[in-house]
Amino acid sequence: MIKKGPKPIPNVDGKDINTKIGLESHGVTKDQQKTLSTNAREKALLYCAVSGEEYAKISNCETAREMWEKLEITYEGTSKVRETKIDALRHDYEAFSMKDDENIESMFIRFSKIIGELKSLGVTYTNSQQVRKLVRSLPKTWKPKAIVFRRWKSG
Repeated sequence: MIKKGPKPIPNVDGKDINTKIGLESHGVTKDQQKTLSTNAREKALLYCAVSGEEYAKISNCETAREMWEKLEITYEGTSKVRETKIDALRHDYEAFSMKDDENIESMFIRFSKIIGELKSLGVTYTNSQQVRKLVRSLPKTWKPKAIVFRRWKSG
């Protein structure tokens, strides 16, 4: 609903009716009143859902749609920014390996973060793909355990 509208209702007699009470006296139709009411509810929902810092970014917007678009650009970026993020995260995924000074738990946390960020951008890998990638990412000292794990998984 927020993404599709409503758009602001134009000023009547030089007065901004998007925030006025007693709209009937301004010649506002029932449909326009419903639109304004819906917009007010959506704005209230967005205000409740954001932090104080985010509130400062959207507080001067007149419509929920405008608020949403500002938040969308802030957190998702333009399509070019999004594609660049996806490319960087895919590279991180493909180049992923366990660091020399890293334990298995911290390696998994780092891997999960990459997977989570990719998922939030609409890129998913199956559980099987993720497991294979993790096993391939282990150092040679883990090779015997990886072989046992592969046999156990396929068995």
